[in-house]
Amino acid sequence: MVQYHMDEAMVDVLSALEVEEADDYDKLKSTLFRVFGINNSEERYMKEFINRRQRENDSVEEYADHLKRLLPKAFPQLKDQADGILLQQFEA
Repeated sequence: MVQYHMDEAMVDVLSALEVEEADDYDKLKSTLFRVFGINNSEERYMKEFINRRQRENDSVEEYADHLKRLLPKAFPQLKDQADGILLQQFEA
């Protein structure tokens, strides 16, 4: 089913993967991110956290939950200050 929704670049990448890479979800995801230039770093999460605003269809709880999920990925070294950072972002 997936093959019908892929472009040539994706077909080439998946064809080149070794069986064990394709069988391990984390390895597959990392490989695809690397090949297609998707940055999965703290910097990316930090930008997403800082730029995230409550959307029109987000409840307050959904918005807060999204920020809570992003925070440890964006600022893993600031666990002790998480509540303050969340509050500042929520008020922004």
